Amino acid sequence: MRYALSTQYVSSVAANDINSVFAAGYAVFGASAAYAARWHHGAWSLFARVNNLFDRRHVGSLIVDDAKGGYFETAAPFSLLAGGTLSWR
Repeated sequence: MRYALSTQYVSSVAANDINSVFAAGYAVFGASAAYAARWHHGAWSLFARVNNLFDRRHVGSLIVDDAKGGYFETAAPFSLLAGGTLSWR
């Protein structure tokens, strides 16, 4: 079994060409776990990952120079990724 913690940091970024509006920088934290095993004819593994563990509100996308001033779109509260592999030899 493997476990991991991660951090993603994004610095502030300009939202218009004259650099008068900025999206704030942020950091989000994630955690993951994975398990792998072998068996007689192959191997299998499973994994799961959660991003934005602390539900940090941050900009998910930026519309540069939006005429209506709606530069920012909020990111999802969290994301979950899970999967697995199975192989034969």
